[in-house]
Formats: sequence, C-alpha cells, structure tokens
Amino acid sequence: MENYKNESMTDVAYAVLKEANKPLSFKDLFNEVSKRLELTEEEKDRKISLFYTNLSLDGRIVFMSDSKVWDLRSNHKYSEVHNDAFDPYISDDDDNNASNLDNDEENDEGNEESDEDSEDSEIDND
Repeated sequence: MENYKNESMTDVAYAVLKEANKPLSFKDLFNEVSKRLELTEEEKDRKISLFYTNLSLDGRIVFMSDSKVWDLRSNHKYSEVHNDAFDPYISDDDDNNASNLDNDEENDEGNEESDEDSEDSEIDND
C-alpha cells in the first residue's frame, strides 16, 4: 500500500475512487480513506464533518443523489452531474404562483378602495 500520510483526505478519496473504479457510499469511502491515512478513532471523529464538507466542494468528486453514492465526476456525463444553483428555486408552480401574486395584488387594491369607502361612510354617519 502506498504512503498517504502527506496527502489531503480528498486527494486520498480521489485515489480510492479511481482504484475502486466504482461509486462508494460515504461510509465506505470514509473508512477506506481513514485506513490509508492511519487515523485513530479520535481523529476520525474530529475529521469526519470536515471530510464531508471538503468532499462536497471538491470538483473532481460528485455525490450521486439518486443512488446515494460518491463517484468521480469524470465517470459521468455533464448532464448527470451538473447542478444549477437556481434549480431549487424553479418549479412547475412558478407560473401559478405568479398569477396568484397578481390576484393578491388586485385583491389588496380592492380592499384599499373598500376601506376608503367605509371611512367615507363612517364620516357621513356622524
């Protein structure tokens, strides 16, 4: 086995995925990286969240949400791994929401007019 002591966890993860030539679960990937870096249980506990964050940010590695595994980006088509930052904000209901907003604005304007009418009638009653 190669000496990985001076490598970052994400570089080791890249090597693990390349050698495995298949996607791995986070648990399997983390365990193999920890083994190669000879991390103690205490070190593993301290580094797991940072590893997850760095793995998520590393452009060479991608999380495949449909199968809940990590793999090399180079093993997939662009369309499979591209995530548009605006995707969570776009839905099929957007057209409906826009028309609902227009209706709400019209209703608000109508309410303002009726409020003014009620104020006038209150004044007339005095």
